[in-house]
Amino acid sequence: MAARPGFWRKCRTGFRWCRITVWFAVLVLVCALAWFNRIGLPDFLKQRLVATLQTRGIDLAFSRMRLHLVHGLVIENVRLGHAEAPDDPVLSVEEIQLQFNYRALWRRQWQVDGLVLRQGTFVWSLTPTNVLTLDNVQTELRFQTNDIWSLDHFQADFAGAKIALSGDISHATEVRNWDIFRGSHSAKRAAWQARLRKFSETLDRIHFTGVPQLSLVVDGDAHDIHSFVVRLNVNAPAAQTPWGAASALQLNANLTVPGDLTAPADASLAGWTNAVPYRLTWTLRLQELKSEALNADWVACSGVWQAPELILTQLAAGLGGGQLEATARLNVATRELTFTNASDFDVHAIGALLTEKTRERLAEFAWTRPPTIQANGMLVLPPWTNRAPDWRAEVQPTIRLNGELAFENATVLGAPLDWVHSHFSYSNLVWQLPDLAVVRARTRLTLSGGEDDRTRIYRWHVRGMFDPEAVRPFLTASNAVRGFNHFTFTEPLGLELAVAGRLYDYDSIGANGRVTLTNFTIRGQAVDNIASEFSYTNHILTFLNPHLWHGAQTITADTVTLDFNCRLVRFTNGFSTADPRLVTHAIGPKTGRAMDPYQFLQPPTARVNGCVPLRDMNGPRDTEGADMCFDILEGGPFQWLKLKTPDITGTIHWLGESLILTNVQAAFYGGRGWGQAWFDFRVPHEGADYDFSLRVTNADLHQLMVELSSPTNRLEGRLTGQLIVTRGDSRNWRTWDGFGQARLQDGLIWDIPIFGFLSPVLNTFSSGLGNSRATEATGRFTMTNGVIYLDSLKIRSTTMQLDYTGTVDLYENVDARVTAQLLHNTWVIGPVVSKVLWPVSKLFEYQVSGTLKNPKSEPVYVPKLLLFPLHPIRTIEELFPNGNTPTNSPPAQ
Repeated sequence: MAARPGFWRKCRTGFRWCRITVWFAVLVLVCALAWFNRIGLPDFLKQRLVATLQTRGIDLAFSRMRLHLVHGLVIENVRLGHAEAPDDPVLSVEEIQLQFNYRALWRRQWQVDGLVLRQGTFVWSLTPTNVLTLDNVQTELRFQTNDIWSLDHFQADFAGAKIALSGDISHATEVRNWDIFRGSHSAKRAAWQARLRKFSETLDRIHFTGVPQLSLVVDGDAHDIHSFVVRLNVNAPAAQTPWGAASALQLNANLTVPGDLTAPADASLAGWTNAVPYRLTWTLRLQELKSEALNADWVACSGVWQAPELILTQLAAGLGGGQLEATARLNVATRELTFTNASDFDVHAIGALLTEKTRERLAEFAWTRPPTIQANGMLVLPPWTNRAPDWRAEVQPTIRLNGELAFENATVLGAPLDWVHSHFSYSNLVWQLPDLAVVRARTRLTLSGGEDDRTRIYRWHVRGMFDPEAVRPFLTASNAVRGFNHFTFTEPLGLELAVAGRLYDYDSIGANGRVTLTNFTIRGQAVDNIASEFSYTNHILTFLNPHLWHGAQTITADTVTLDFNCRLVRFTNGFSTADPRLVTHAIGPKTGRAMDPYQFLQPPTARVNGCVPLRDMNGPRDTEGADMCFDILEGGPFQWLKLKTPDITGTIHWLGESLILTNVQAAFYGGRGWGQAWFDFRVPHEGADYDFSLRVTNADLHQLMVELSSPTNRLEGRLTGQLIVTRGDSRNWRTWDGFGQARLQDGLIWDIPIFGFLSPVLNTFSSGLGNSRATEATGRFTMTNGVIYLDSLKIRSTTMQLDYTGTVDLYENVDARVTAQLLHNTWVIGPVVSKVLWPVSKLFEYQVSGTLKNPKSEPVYVPKLLLFPLHPIRTIEELFPNGNTPTNSPPAQ
């Protein structure tokens, strides 16, 4: 019992020391923790930890290593990089948490499983003024077995963007041996730094609206660069770059370095050599693209790069009121580019991307609805080492292109078009359009052909219907507009045309084909139909076998040639059964009015040969070069003023400023007529001077006077004569110079006042003597200034003869003397009796004045008072005149 108190005392003492020891240990631990937290770990611990990190390939420079009450072992004010190399990248971190493996420590192993970086800054001074900086770096780095580093939850701020980075890297310690991190004398390092400097300079010029998000995943083995896979995702609300602005940017990209790809030794690949080891796939989307060269509502692009090919699997955009869909494939080894395209946007929207010459051509096109284009093709680009390639000489010959084009409601070269469609191809520098269709109102044309870019030679075939009114907007010259206004078209022109030439060389144009036109008018003259084949070369347009219809009337020719070199129109073997007024009124109103007095009551048959000037003829001077011959083969009923004939033939020769009529023949009131004429328009006055000759045989006097004076006249006889005018003036036909003769057989002419005034006197001597039939009347005359001088006009009958001498002018004024010789023409005894009765004949010698219609007669040898028994009333009137003295002067005009 006595031992027990000592035992418990010992127990209490042992417990007390144990408690003291525990509290001391706790105190020591608390002091150590406080020391480790505030002062830092002792050197021996720091050295062990640094050595452990160095085995992981991490060499840190820091201010202290301490124990954080929450994060555990942390390293503060850490710097990774070479301080002595200012152009090396440097990572500065406020705090790095060491994820220490305490289980391994129980096995006496110092092991760090990971690092947590907080408040880091990455700086790479590429130049003194060009620095790449990542701020607010936060990440977790885990060290796994087999030297695998895993980067999780990496976040940083870079150029206004939020960066997220993750990935796994095997043999990560080998990263420090990469060229980019080697010494400053590495050539590859210098190249990398040059690229980074350019990247940094470009980045400084890019500004974001909002905070863009960049996510990067990197996986690979540092021993083998070909094992790396890089996945990049970028989202930006909006960005302003040197090349333009855009919003809602989305970029997804995957970069790998396949082991089977090696850089070829061929230096001709130039910059592509650096890209050969890599494989890249990407997808890019953006909206509201705005730049100097292009504006688009949205853009989508995806593609693949795997040497030696760069493939655009999609290039789509909404622009110019439509959409673009395209693909492309580029083989960088062969430089061959293939592509496809399907679009329906306004091509003007990409005008800034085109050459100046192309923009000028494109400016000639406009549309209300964008064109639809589908195309595919290929070309070979110039060598990559060629810094200044000749695209026309090196690239254009390699282009191959096939496609289809369609647009509507457009304007091309100033011409409005309703619809255009065509397939097209381009190969060996030759354009081909096999089925170009053009529609505009009544115009329906189909064209096929092409153009050789090497020789500039083109060939086209055109067929269809063409509305001539479509030409009107292009007529700017006043003469052309005025000339076109003379035509009225109700139907389109039928056209089939083959044309060839050299581009921009108008002298080389050649064409041939056929043209038809129906139901049109020229200066109001209707034409039912016209058709002709034609050819054009060397500025000469030739119509072959043209044929014009107007009802039953036709006009044809072997050829009609428009020679634009000498500005002449040539007609060869023209043949017409049409009314000449159709042609004369179509030529012009002056010509029509001039020819209106000459009327064919039934269209004649005529042949035409010769040439006329190809210009407006507003006066005689404009007719220089004309040489036209019109042969009237069959002239139907013809009328000129009051004269008519049932048929007429002849030749009309238009020679410069002269008009010559030859071989004119016509039926003339029961007889025949012949004539010829020459008109000279070279005179200084308006109109023309002329001369002509006219010969008539066996014409019926009664019929002639029916047309000229009275349909009830009682004149009879057969008239034969000739009239030659040696000088005439179209301003006044009453000033003729000339001569002629006339002969009348078996005539009754006493109803003509100039002859009939003697009838009452003669009838007083013998009933019917003054109305006897004239067996013959003959006379010759000359004309001077419109005055006809009668040398001798003899009117013979069986019982007497009348002799007229004197003058009569073309105003019908008369100054003549007439003598009646009784029984002068009596058979056998007439001359003897006439001599015996000569004193009596003096009773019938009169001086005639006045006019042809109202002659005034005065007996020469017999006083008027003695004539009272013969005609008392007229004698009294003449004895007491009314004061109007007869005169031989022309009547007042």
